[in-house]
Amino acid sequence: WESIRVSKLALFECKCSQGLPWVTRYVVWVMAVSAPCRLLATMTVKMVICLEDVSAALERLDEAYGGRSLITDLVISNEDARTQMLQKTNLRGLNGLIGLMNPAHYGEIAPLAFCQLLHEVQAEAGEMFYDLGSGNGKLVALAWLLGLDVTGVEIIRERHETAMVALETLRKGMEDDDLPSAPIRFICGSFLDVDFSDADIVYTWDLLFDQEMKEDIAVIAQKLKPGSRVISSRGLPIPGFSEPKRFYCHDFRKETAPHEFAIQKK
Repeated sequence: WESIRVSKLALFECKCSQGLPWVTRYVVWVMAVSAPCRLLATMTVKMVICLEDVSAALERLDEAYGGRSLITDLVISNEDARTQMLQKTNLRGLNGLIGLMNPAHYGEIAPLAFCQLLHEVQAEAGEMFYDLGSGNGKLVALAWLLGLDVTGVEIIRERHETAMVALETLRKGMEDDDLPSAPIRFICGSFLDVDFSDADIVYTWDLLFDQEMKEDIAVIAQKLKPGSRVISSRGLPIPGFSEPKRFYCHDFRKETAPHEFAIQKK
């Protein structure tokens, strides 16, 4: 199907359907390429990320990470990660959380699946994007390559340093004219010490967060401007935001099943 000339939206929808039953993929394909549905889609969906930009960004991201953009590299031991987390935050529920997890590991959605998320929330170039718990920085770098004004916050020093090295590699590998004009920032510290109230889009993988941690994030998120979107794994208890809308995304190059996310809008 990739060789057939179709609208960018149709092609994107077919990529989003990867991993679903083949009957479902076929239905999505038929709906996407039909002329009436393409017309309706262009009227109702604001296309903000084109496939050519996504393809180029994915290639550059992979080069910056030494061909390992689909691999979550562990750059620290559990013991050292636990020590750093305890030293750098006063989070109420952190001690209980650390006892239930391997702090050297963290959730990292695959790049193409992340692009699908950005498409779903209608991300636009120049919007402020925050990744709370940005790990090795891949999603932050990818959002930057797609034109967003980005900030990644990571508490583990080694992960932060990995992100900075990759960013330097990324910049050296691009011509000045190709570099995004929007800023990119990596912060080493607890995201609860960062004021992200100026964000248009907030992303966090909160699968292992306890209720107290989610409530602490929600306190800051309440200050977000109208129209802001929050993407999380399970939804956050944020007054003034919509009920979580479930969205499934999938990078078929890495994952065998789609990831489920919750999208909330103010």
